[in-house]
Amino acid sequence: MAFFAPNLHFVPASSFGPVEKAKVHTYNGQSKTWSVRNTTVQMATQHFAEGSNRYCFKIMDHGAFGGKKEMVAKVHKNGEPRAETMQCVIMQNECQRLATLFNARGVVKPVTFVDAYLVELVDRPVDHTGGHPLAVMEPVLHGEYRKHNNNFGFVDPEDRCTPHAFSHFTYQVTNGEKIVVDIQGVGDTYTDPQIHTNAPASAPPTWGQGDLGVNGIEKFFETHRCNTLCHNLGLTAQPRQRLLAAGGATHCGLQPVLHGPAAPAPRRAVGVSPRALHAPTPMVRQGALDKLTPPPVTPRLIPALSTGLHSPTGGHSPPISSPLQRSPLASGRSPSNSPEQLGAYYSPGPAYATCGLTLHAEHSALAASNYFRALPLVG
Repeated sequence: MAFFAPNLHFVPASSFGPVEKAKVHTYNGQSKTWSVRNTTVQMATQHFAEGSNRYCFKIMDHGAFGGKKEMVAKVHKNGEPRAETMQCVIMQNECQRLATLFNARGVVKPVTFVDAYLVELVDRPVDHTGGHPLAVMEPVLHGEYRKHNNNFGFVDPEDRCTPHAFSHFTYQVTNGEKIVVDIQGVGDTYTDPQIHTNAPASAPPTWGQGDLGVNGIEKFFETHRCNTLCHNLGLTAQPRQRLLAAGGATHCGLQPVLHGPAAPAPRRAVGVSPRALHAPTPMVRQGALDKLTPPPVTPRLIPALSTGLHSPTGGHSPPISSPLQRSPLASGRSPSNSPEQLGAYYSPGPAYATCGLTLHAEHSALAASNYFRALPLVG
């Protein structure tokens, strides 16, 4: 999902909606806990970019550390369960953990994933999940936005070594348990990744609907050609064959992580620029590979929140001063999911941006909403 639009990056103050109360939820990957702070925000009335699943709105966080800060709120086009939005934040945190392991190998160009948060719009009515509307919030990326690979094996044919070597690295450093794909961002600062897990197609996805399991892993290696950085990291070239999940016991028969001497670089590799193929400088400290050992595989983080949930379709919210009403979708009417609707003010009644986050009352995710109600307030 690409969210860069250079001519719309700076949103005038008049384009923001009214100030409203919100809670910002921050996930700690080490303790696997959430913390919460109260704030006030203003949401832009029009999106500045969009991806395949989400619209991007500017949002002003008035209570950010260090003062008021302009951020990006990513709003699902058709609405999604509460747990799916939570998964986006947890997944980005897990990708940063793997990026830290990648950078520790002494690579010349370290990678990072932007911090992602949940913003809960508490002035707005409770939606179908039993809680207030949620969106993913993260810092603005300034610069040339580029997509390096995607969920289905696409590789930019003129791309650099680092993004694709990072994807390959995540597969091997987890002993084939998972792979990070959909690498995109500005420079080597990435956002909106996707994780595929080594699980059969019949298993429920661990990391949202974009987790294609072993099929997604296979798609990556069908198009991936090891580049200079892959070889300097000692990554094992994978054969072009269907990867079979063996109940997680043998990890598809993969060899241990980062072992043995690096294979010779190929004469020509798809997805790597010619200049990158002939880079003379090693990317890893010499003699370090023999000392590397794989970390333990991280357990799947939120299985309880990924079951029994389905993505409904988005629609209008009632105005905040009105009694809570059923969504128009509950009466069988089809909404318009245009960007203008998602960012527009609801009328009649006091104006505030609905962003399409209040949805019909089917498939209630009470476990997710109760989880949020139990969180302690910080700050």
